[in-house]
Amino acid sequence: MNKIYNLLFILISVHYIIDIRSQNVVQLFTEDFNQPSFNWLLNDSAFGTNSGPNQWIVNNEYNGNGFAPNTPSQFSTFGGTISNAPFSGYAHIHDSVKSSIVSNANYDTTIASDRFLILSNGICTKGLSAVELSFFYIGEGSVNSYGEVYYTTGTSLNWTKVGASKYHNKDQWKYEQITDPGFDNAYNLRFAFRWVNDANSSPNNIAFGIDDIHVVGIYDTIS
Repeated sequence: MNKIYNLLFILISVHYIIDIRSQNVVQLFTEDFNQPSFNWLLNDSAFGTNSGPNQWIVNNEYNGNGFAPNTPSQFSTFGGTISNAPFSGYAHIHDSVKSSIVSNANYDTTIASDRFLILSNGICTKGLSAVELSFFYIGEGSVNSYGEVYYTTGTSLNWTKVGASKYHNKDQWKYEQITDPGFDNAYNLRFAFRWVNDANSSPNNIAFGIDDIHVVGIYDTIS
């Protein structure tokens, strides 16, 4: 009987080792915003109104110059390390009307805005499983001023919301990971980050910012 149990244990162990070795993590996309990038469409009309003075920009500005709160350094995180911290390039919302005097993560709380940052070229995930989108984000916003994440695998008219219902209430950089069955086995996977705020004169808080975006998936060589 012991010999049978031992044989079963060996077979299970071999199967586990083969299964692990057959699964390779594949890096599909990465963006750190530290070099000029053509990967993103800023303030694009994916859907919504695409309006208002609060718009996406990419730079390495963190100083509010007395007109807005300073964007926290990227050494200030809930956990994890951001490449090229503490003041690396990042994508964020800013008040475009005041961009000549302040262009960190800030927004005009008195005028409603609805803006998108969209991945310009799709990612092929055919044959891959457990595809994951990860990124760091920051942003206090308010109840009605927040970020969202969307994806599409087809036309730009068909976007699905994923992740948290609202990305806000963060005065430190936070690492976020999102998986969804819709990411897997797709020809044209694209992501979009949305900022929306109403006009309610809410406190002058830090706006939505993102950095160190990665997309990975698992490729099973046996399957």
